[in-house]
Amino acid sequence: MKKRYFLIPILLLAIICCWTVLHAPDGKTRESREKLLEDLPKGIQWTIEEETNIEDYIISGAYSTDGSAALVVFAPTSSGGWQQQTRVIREDEDVLLQQAVINGKYYDIAWISGISTTKGEMRYDAGGTEEVLEFDTTQGNIIFHQTDFKSYTLSVRYLDKNGTIYE
Repeated sequence: MKKRYFLIPILLLAIICCWTVLHAPDGKTRESREKLLEDLPKGIQWTIEEETNIEDYIISGAYSTDGSAALVVFAPTSSGGWQQQTRVIREDEDVLLQQAVINGKYYDIAWISGISTTKGEMRYDAGGTEEVLEFDTTQGNIIFHQTDFKSYTLSVRYLDKNGTIYE
């Protein structure tokens, strides 16, 4: 009889472990990726405001209830889900700039939360060679560019419909 009581805690532990694994966020939906953001070192109650794709990666711009903003790159997993690859966290309404390697290529990614903009600019200076890339941001503020530069300086700014500049 005592042996059967010994099995009950082991069985309960196995059930809890299985339930935890089966219900862990896998990043397959926006809501699931928001749950993954709860592990960030700053911010609480994250909401994804905007998403875009670069190749087979998901780029998410999110804000939290404590005034933080995050730009997160989610990489695909072998199980068909998504996991956090890189991230940057700043104050809400700051320009967030992230560099990421996606499928072996370097990308500069930028985003600003909570502001309706019309144009984004990435300004590259690579050893005296300047390049300005302009992006239409009326449909979303996440902008990105694949870079081939080895050494460069990058500045990003956004403009709203009134010409106000956010850097």
